[in-house]
Amino acid sequence: MPGAFRIYDELYGYIKLGAAEKAVIDTAVFQRLRRVKQLSLASLVYPGAEHTRFSHSIGVAHVATLMARRLRRMGYMGGDEELVLRLAALLHDVGHPPYSHALEYAYHSRYGADSRKLHERVTVVVVRENPEIKEALSVAGVDPDEVASVIEGTHRNQLLTSLLSGDLDADRLDYLPRDALHTGVAYGLIDRERLIDTLTVDSSGRLALLYKGVGALENFYIARLHMYRAVYHHKTVTAYTLLLSRVFEALAEEDPEVEQIFTPDGLAKMARSEEYAYLDDSWLASKIAWLAKRGQGRAAELARLFLFRMGPKMVYERVVVGGPEGVMDELEDTYRRLSKCVPEDKIYKYVETVKVRDSLNPILVVDRGAELPASSEEVSPIIARLPAEMTIARLYVERLYASRARGCAQLSGKRINAPARGLHPDTAAAAGRLPP
Repeated sequence: MPGAFRIYDELYGYIKLGAAEKAVIDTAVFQRLRRVKQLSLASLVYPGAEHTRFSHSIGVAHVATLMARRLRRMGYMGGDEELVLRLAALLHDVGHPPYSHALEYAYHSRYGADSRKLHERVTVVVVRENPEIKEALSVAGVDPDEVASVIEGTHRNQLLTSLLSGDLDADRLDYLPRDALHTGVAYGLIDRERLIDTLTVDSSGRLALLYKGVGALENFYIARLHMYRAVYHHKTVTAYTLLLSRVFEALAEEDPEVEQIFTPDGLAKMARSEEYAYLDDSWLASKIAWLAKRGQGRAAELARLFLFRMGPKMVYERVVVGGPEGVMDELEDTYRRLSKCVPEDKIYKYVETVKVRDSLNPILVVDRGAELPASSEEVSPIIARLPAEMTIARLYVERLYASRARGCAQLSGKRINAPARGLHPDTAAAAGRLPP
């Protein structure tokens, strides 16, 4: 690998990267990822979760390289395509805003479905239009548009896109064990080597798996299910995600710099410039601290609640298999009842549908010429019984109102913090063992 250098990683040991990757890593906008936490607010629950998008991005590039080299040996990919994939993997998270998914939720809640996957949209803008990144890719002889097409899933070779954003991709193969390591939970441990060693390609040109890798795939899906419940959507993490949304809105009214990026278009516009390199967690944290200390009224109150970890308390939760339809009526009914005894501006609503496995484009398992979905009974009764998606519905109230809210809800006959419905008993039991 021309111009190769090495970086030591906590998961893989030494990772070898080439001159093209070094040119990208050395840009200010990529160095910014050192200052953006991978798990944003999860460190409020798991103090060790201080790792960054920087280490994750390098890890994804490494895993993508391992996957690509297996497929190259099998004749499914060329050297130029491997380089494009490596650079796309390295850059796939470069558009994350400060506080990553937690701040992204603020855009989702305000602007709706159009702002879903906002970080992917901004990443593509950075790759195509940020001057530093464009120059680094051009010096490496790589077309920024081609790298961007892999990230957004429109590349002519669908194998490249499935390696980066499929049901079994380099991104997930890195973040599950990395996040498990730093949070200390055991759920995210997967057999990455076995999965990579059993990769193949199906008849349509998409990533597939040999039958002998099914056991590792079962563990992979179960790890995802538990990590979503235990870490990514932990009740306290979502409490501060909701609070951050309100703090961000308050800041946008007080601070012209925040107002500039308060819309998806504003954030994308900033990503086109060199100024984006300064938008990191510390930048936003300093804004919140300023609001807490110098602000007035409700805005300052919200900032102090966030800054000093005095966030809202959960008073209602339902976790159901499937989409939100099965829980929305009860959620809204409970919300109406709560609003009679708690001011509405002190109530926070959270509804999120999480995809556990892709039911529309399932990964295929290849065995003796036959191709079957991994979720079929013939291949894996375990995967077949895992939910394709689950919906988490919660209500929170600011902690001064928590006792009143619980009393109000109990008087109404509603079950508050009852065992989750619609989950396998083992999953519900695991949910009961989560940290406070």
